[in-house]
Amino acid sequence: MLADPLFLNTSRFAPAVGNILLLVLATWRLSSLLVFEDGPFEVFARLRRRVGIIQDPVDPDTRMAQGFFAELLSCVWCASFWVIIPMVALWWALPEAVAVLAIWGGAVLIERWVDGRR
Repeated sequence: MLADPLFLNTSRFAPAVGNILLLVLATWRLSSLLVFEDGPFEVFARLRRRVGIIQDPVDPDTRMAQGFFAELLSCVWCASFWVIIPMVALWWALPEAVAVLAIWGGAVLIERWVDGRR
């Protein structure tokens, strides 16, 4: 199945199913990092605070967004729309980087499924 050109095409421009799956997983992973996770050295948490996302100290799941970029980084659906644009450019320039993000995303999804979270 992996050798099938409909599933995974080595051409960066062909919309093969495997290519789209890699882009979807990589986009979800980066969007999820930006919206939900603190990241190493709290880099994503600091980014969210800098753009105007205020987290409730009593309930960490409650956030208030003030401004365009805060709204963008408070919703994984919104963030994924804007993440896919550079992700496609990265796919054309360096598909291996997208594959790494996709594999990472798949591993996180499996861990969440096994652990029963989100």
